Amino acid sequence: MTLVACGLLALGVLAYMISPMLDGSVRRPRIARSAGSRRDDLLKKKDFIYSSIRELNIDYNMGKLAAEDHEALRQEYMKEASDVLDELDRTAVSDLPVEEQIEEAVREIRRRSEPGSEETVTVDDDAAGVKEAKDEVDGDEAAVEETAVNAAAEDATAGGAPAEDARPVPSAQVQVCRICRTVNEASARFCIECGVSLKTITCAGCGAENPASARFCAQCGGKLI
Repeated sequence: MTLVACGLLALGVLAYMISPMLDGSVRRPRIARSAGSRRDDLLKKKDFIYSSIRELNIDYNMGKLAAEDHEALRQEYMKEASDVLDELDRTAVSDLPVEEQIEEAVREIRRRSEPGSEETVTVDDDAAGVKEAKDEVDGDEAAVEETAVNAAAEDATAGGAPAEDARPVPSAQVQVCRICRTVNEASARFCIECGVSLKTITCAGCGAENPASARFCAQCGGKLI
């Protein structure tokens, strides 16, 4: 009887000791799935906010929305988009250590910077095509904005208000996205169209503008401060 009791006690102690390891092996996949699900939800929310902003601008340009309501809703959507993008940056996880990420980024930059590189030519051609298409869209948007400004100026003049109130916003109060060339407000931290960060870092060596998250210059490969 004593031997049976000792055996049961030993089994209980053994089960108590190995239970944390078993629980950890079960919890880790659940945590990974939870993190992936959260990131998917954030990406869906980002797409929804961008679609809402586009529809809001369309309604405003078509005269379905008052200027005050448009600005209030737009500011609200912009704040939500900024919060979502910040959280996406915090949840981004890489499989490689930081040192290997830096080395890989530098090698990629130098490889693309080599003259005569086929990938460089392909990337340049693709970028030129995207820029050309974007210029056409920007031209149409500029025409719409100019028409809206002129109409507002005519309405203000007809109502006895000074025409100076309908002046377009100076270029110093806006930011142009370096990726998709979309015009954003001066206070914006991320592009309203593609979501890229609008902050840049100037390379002390060559003077090239780089994204705020970059650690090495895309032009010369030098380390950014």
